Amino acid sequence: RYIKPLEMLGCLIAAAVHDLGHPGLNNNFLIATKHEYAILYNDRSVLENHHLAAAYRILMRPECNILENLTQEQRVAVRTQMIQMVLATDLQHHFKELGKFTTLLASGKMKKSDKAARLRILKIMLKCGDLAHTAKALKQHQRWSGRIKEEMFQQGDLEKKHGLQPAAHMDRDAGTNTAKSQLYFLQVIVEPLFSEFLNFLKEDARAQAKVSAAHKRYESRNNDKNDDNDNQNKKKNEREYGSSNNNTTSNVNNNNSGVIPPQDRISTGTGTETETEIEMETKTTAHKQQDSRTETETEKHYLHSSARYAALRTIEQQLESNTNYWKTEAKQMRRRTSARISESYQDIVRSGIALGVHTSSTRASTGEDVNVNANPNQHEDRKHRKSRVFGSGEHKTPNKPGPG
Repeated sequence: RYIKPLEMLGCLIAAAVHDLGHPGLNNNFLIATKHEYAILYNDRSVLENHHLAAAYRILMRPECNILENLTQEQRVAVRTQMIQMVLATDLQHHFKELGKFTTLLASGKMKKSDKAARLRILKIMLKCGDLAHTAKALKQHQRWSGRIKEEMFQQGDLEKKHGLQPAAHMDRDAGTNTAKSQLYFLQVIVEPLFSEFLNFLKEDARAQAKVSAAHKRYESRNNDKNDDNDNQNKKKNEREYGSSNNNTTSNVNNNNSGVIPPQDRISTGTGTETETEIEMETKTTAHKQQDSRTETETEKHYLHSSARYAALRTIEQQLESNTNYWKTEAKQMRRRTSARISESYQDIVRSGIALGVHTSSTRASTGEDVNVNANPNQHEDRKHRKSRVFGSGEHKTPNKPGPG
């Protein structure tokens, strides 16, 4: 309902090129290693700018220029839209873009005539498409998650070679809880994004369904009203034509020539029809055909809205199912980790007990007394320390002067 044909063209091209020429490294790595892309685009949305530039290098080839038949104004509009859409896929700006969309929805100012609002919808739509594997069937989601994880590990390996410390979820030697990191990504990034956009689309589908149902009711009432009008006109014509027939009969009897006057040659029971009847039947037939077409279009629109709503609900359920899968995996991994820690602790305790028993048996066999003989001068040292602190203990009372 919102997007115009030219905007849909720009949206399709942006979706096709939004990851074109991706090197499998993120913006932070390119900036930290002073990659040529980072230098070229001044550390700002490095990959997203690269995707757009690579796309337009292709579009500038004569054999690939699918925009050549557009006007200059249209080409500028498509390019501007593509740039803004692809730049919005930079996760560094994720929360800002989502916040603006949420604010726009809450304000109730989402109007089809507002170009900025339509662009906001397209940005969020492309961001959902960029993360679409999270809402696919579980097996597909697992495959894509595995590929992304391996890509991150490969970047972590490169960071180590460059003397950089990789993030925990990119370090293959850190024993990262993959399920936990994936669950965090789904709950913090994906679910809020999909929730806002799916709610918007579902509300729009509901609104369309309500409008379609209202059109249905209106058309039904309109048809009933037309039928009533037709019946009233029919009765009125019968009354008029009935009196006309009586007059015609009298005129025929009174006319010596037996010729029916033209003004009365309209209803003699001979099978001829008046121009009024023909016009009425033509209008009635046209009304019925128009009503039938409108009803068919309304029904299609209603079914399309219902099907779209059902499809959106399916996406929502699949995303919820994938999230629950990672929750279960994270819990199981925590249990396995706890079991390994417990087992390791028990091994340490057993090793300590065994070491203590071995030490005691060794000392017993050599006759070594740790408490008494380990330091023969222990008691003597303690005596000297005491004497240094408190003196020798032989306190002599000084001679007091006598009374004399």
